[in-house]
Amino acid sequence: MLLILLFGIAVLVVTIIQLVRTRKADWSPMLWGMLGSMIACGALGSLLGMMQGFNALEMAAPDMRAALMARAIAIALNTTTLALIFALPLSFLIGLASFLAKRAVRRQAVEG
Repeated sequence: MLLILLFGIAVLVVTIIQLVRTRKADWSPMLWGMLGSMIACGALGSLLGMMQGFNALEMAAPDMRAALMARAIAIALNTTTLALIFALPLSFLIGLASFLAKRAVRRQAVEG
């Protein structure tokens, strides 16, 4: 589950590097989309963790069910937490970058 989220984060980082290298004027819509994708990867990891837990309940011996379910819930919650740890500051930075880009475009239009 964490691999899904880490893959989403890696794609986001590569996209940011590529956009900075191309010096595109307004790249915030694409970053907002990537941020949404990262959050979706976190939700997918949570769902897969919960599905793993319910499968463990179905197939495991009665004395092992609680431990397997606890581990699956931990995976689900860790995936969601990791997605939010990256998503919340990144959403603030994307909003700030979008604001600064729009302000620079307005300032350039007034001066030019």
